[in-house]
Amino acid sequence: MTKNLSIVIVTYNPDYEVLNRCLDSIIDNLDIFIIDNSENLNHELINNFSKKKIKIIRSKNLGNGYGINLGINLSTSKYVLYLDVDTILTDNFIDDLLVHIKKISDFGVIGPALQGYQYRKEDFLKKSHIDDNYFEMNFIQGAIMLINKEKITENNISFDENIFLYWEEIDFYFQCKKKKLKIFLVNSLIAYHKGGSSINKKIYEDIELNRNWHYMWSKFYYYKKNFGIYIAYKKTLAHFIKSIIKYSLYALVKNPKKKIYFERLSGLFNSYLSKNSWRRPKL
Repeated sequence: MTKNLSIVIVTYNPDYEVLNRCLDSIIDNLDIFIIDNSENLNHELINNFSKKKIKIIRSKNLGNGYGINLGINLSTSKYVLYLDVDTILTDNFIDDLLVHIKKISDFGVIGPALQGYQYRKEDFLKKSHIDDNYFEMNFIQGAIMLINKEKITENNISFDENIFLYWEEIDFYFQCKKKKLKIFLVNSLIAYHKGGSSINKKIYEDIELNRNWHYMWSKFYYYKKNFGIYIAYKKTLAHFIKSIIKYSLYALVKNPKKKIYFERLSGLFNSYLSKNSWRRPKL
């Protein structure tokens, strides 16, 4: 059944040690599409490149969701497993996943339990009728997503490419729920995710500022798109006020943290003005 499954990874100036840990955890007979948003990925630094079925796709940096869409569209398999660069699959993960695919059968997205991550009560929808190991979810961590390409294509669902970074998976899940495609968490399927470790540390400072800008831009955009402008302001005005206060205090004492709150303010302000998600990392 592995012919029905392919892997998609989106990279941007990755730490090769982290990328190789991810790739080494994937069995060799799966098609792996690496969407290279930095257009400079060096295959010579990838372990066992010739042994694995890796295809590097050079792409302009149009965002994580765009990269996932591109990988899904290029794959010919029924199912696509999206992986963040800083994820590691456990032994027999793919074999176990294929068993769960057969058992669940009708789904939009399946996610494993991530070592050390605790879901909130509101993330759970209900226990599945299959058995106590399966939960229908409102939300699962987007670091590892098994996407039913056949179902999302039938229902015209894709990642919103207006979102450059953050909230893209939440918006994707919301689309699935509107089309009555179920999202599952499988408790016995375990993987590892070390958030924030995928980027080369030499360019980390502006990457972190970029993340803060986009987190706030995307939050307002998501709520405005799906719930209306009143709810969007209600969900974000506290962030805006807090960022003004913290930026002012940190600027007064010349603390470098002022940069983070400036970016948060800028991201929200641009989203309030309905401007595009324009900020990009400065390398």
